[in-house]
Amino acid sequence: MGQRQRIVFWLAGLVNFGVSASVGTMAPFFPQEATSRGMSATTAALVFGAYPLSALVCSAFMTKLVPFLGPKNVFVAGTVAVGVGNVCFGLLIYVRDLQMFTIYCFVIRVMMGTGSGANLTSTFTYVASTFTEKISLTLGLLEVFTSLGLCVGPALGGLLFEVGGYSMPFYAVGAFLLLLLPINALAMPKIEGRSSHSLSYGRALIYPPMYVTLGAVAMVTMVFAFFDATVAQHLADRVSRAEDLLPWLLYIFSSKQLIIVVKLS
Repeated sequence: MGQRQRIVFWLAGLVNFGVSASVGTMAPFFPQEATSRGMSATTAALVFGAYPLSALVCSAFMTKLVPFLGPKNVFVAGTVAVGVGNVCFGLLIYVRDLQMFTIYCFVIRVMMGTGSGANLTSTFTYVASTFTEKISLTLGLLEVFTSLGLCVGPALGGLLFEVGGYSMPFYAVGAFLLLLLPINALAMPKIEGRSSHSLSYGRALIYPPMYVTLGAVAMVTMVFAFFDATVAQHLADRVSRAEDLLPWLLYIFSSKQLIIVVKLS
């Protein structure tokens, strides 16, 4: 692995780790915080869902925008969006009005999801351009960083919530991503985002195997999303200190994905 490849791999991996950690950081404590302010359980679950939905929509558009904006610009912008979004979500502790709190929750989660989609799309572009002969292996190894983030995020969120309250987990993840920002801006190489191969959305929609993959990914993602949004409140009704137990349950649950990815890689 050459120097250029090492730079792309490690920077993309670290950012993927931070972005993935931000997905579940709030799972151990946000449902209780939201309901204590008067937000319904359904609305709190929709706040969780706003992140992946916006990432999905953003990824669809970014496939067309990356060639014009440049992969590096999209990668850096995505890192900024997720990092700043985490910090802003931590500041919501100071918003007392329920309606404004709900609106800000959705707006910030959409911003973070958009940044995640931009980061993911540009990462694929970097891998395809830099690791031309080992694309599958590199994507598998980068998925390990993603799975580590999913594992560490809830545990870290619960621990920091105990230490520093609501805002601390968001500040920590946001600071991690923002500290990577100048390194990404200076060290990440500029590459050409255009491709000699083109695939229209119309042709993709009539490709049958795609629906099998989409269905499998959707089912697995729904399991994680349902778990994150409901278990905290479920344990809070039955255990005196749910914050102590939930992070380790999430850690064990998401470790299954990490083991599968490592074996496949």
